[in-house]
Amino acid sequence: MPQSYHARCLWVVLAAAGCGAQGDRTASAADGVATPAAVVQPGIETLLADSIHLVAGRRVALLTNHTGVDREGRSSIDRLHEHPQVELVALFSPEHGIRGAAEAGELVESGRDEATGLPIHSLYGSTRQPTPAMLEGIDVLLYDIQDVGTRHYTYISTTALAMEAAGAA
Repeated sequence: MPQSYHARCLWVVLAAAGCGAQGDRTASAADGVATPAAVVQPGIETLLADSIHLVAGRRVALLTNHTGVDREGRSSIDRLHEHPQVELVALFSPEHGIRGAAEAGELVESGRDEATGLPIHSLYGSTRQPTPAMLEGIDVLLYDIQDVGTRHYTYISTTALAMEAAGAA
């Protein structure tokens, strides 16, 4: 086939790809650049702004890792720990550790969070599910992890086991 035929096919494919849904956008008057019409609000921001009553006055534990952040990249651990209406009492760590320092597949040790002094219960070591002793005195177990959404990833199994243990406590 002539080379121009392939070039035309490539042009059609690229042009068609450019015609796909681009989402709802509004133009910025200041610079003429299209900007998103809506802002994604991470769960930690929604909880602290609109739903604080769900955790206020309760002893809270958080199952999270380095992906649990607000729009500015601040850790959910730090946001909860600093909030005057939240009594954050424990952290639960999945694969990669509470602040993301462990390599994939590396066992995570329990210990204390250096930034807050809170106890960290590893769920990616010899223990994969919170024990009754770990959950003692906890009223609310929060989960804040961004995940790829596939079922074979370790975070989904950690979540399921934590929910099962919390339900039994």
